[in-house]
Amino acid sequence: MPTLDLNQMARQDLALEQQVLRSVKALKVRPCRVLLAVSGGVDSMVMAEILFKWRRGLKLELAVAHVHHGRASSPKQKLFRERARKFVRAWATKRGLPFFTNAKAPILRSEGEMREFREGLLLTWAEAAGCEAIAFAHHEDDLLETRLIRLIRGAGAQGLRAMSKYRGGKFRPLLGLSRAEIEAYARITKLEWVEDPSNRKTDILRNWLRHEWLPSLETRRPGAVKTLARSLETVAPRAQDFDLASCVGLRRDRLSRALVAQYLKALGLRGYAQTHVDEILKRVSSPERNLEFDMLGFRFQVSREFLWASRV
Repeated sequence: MPTLDLNQMARQDLALEQQVLRSVKALKVRPCRVLLAVSGGVDSMVMAEILFKWRRGLKLELAVAHVHHGRASSPKQKLFRERARKFVRAWATKRGLPFFTNAKAPILRSEGEMREFREGLLLTWAEAAGCEAIAFAHHEDDLLETRLIRLIRGAGAQGLRAMSKYRGGKFRPLLGLSRAEIEAYARITKLEWVEDPSNRKTDILRNWLRHEWLPSLETRRPGAVKTLARSLETVAPRAQDFDLASCVGLRRDRLSRALVAQYLKALGLRGYAQTHVDEILKRVSSPERNLEFDMLGFRFQVSREFLWASRV
């Protein structure tokens, strides 16, 4: 395997950082105060290192958060969780950044429960730190895996959209990078991180896709993974279909299940079901030009051209 000299390594190092900087600077609206969600893994440590290094150029104020998921089912996982928290705390302290973590956690039985627990804590800490955004270390491989999982579970077009670089207070500065690029950067810069042993468990659907199905697809047809990612990106809904939905509503002649579901999500609703979406479409299909109805704590108003909602 060819080796890189120090100059080549430095150029690769800087090239990746510049790619992140260009991506962040290209945002129409950029956050100024950011809470870094840092697990201690390679992705989040690369994100934290780059944003800290370039914080002045990007005019960022940073704080660091680490979510401890409580009791673990195995000694290895327990050791990892304790080690990861100490590791991230030490990283933040060394750099003089505010640090947030939790002392306790409820019993979390699924990936979904863990995600909801993390999001709740991160939102609380972001508010306490005066941060307007939370930075996550999601990258393009995560995006592909998320889209595949949502398709497997029966999601429509809104599931393909999945992630944005900056939307709704969620900031993803690494979204344009691959996992391979991030890991190469970490090796070149001799970055330290903590490896989560649960990442290798293929009974978890995401890990099975990552470690078995996608590599098998790539072996069978080289280049197929990138082609699949591009295809899903092409058919994903455009940003303009949804970004202003919670403010200006939706065009009545373009309504679909996917659009209505995304609109409810944009309104901040989480407990709605497909039956609610179908009921909204049923009512809007009425020949009446103007109508109103209440549902899910919102008043829906329908004109000849638009549907919009406001909280009751």
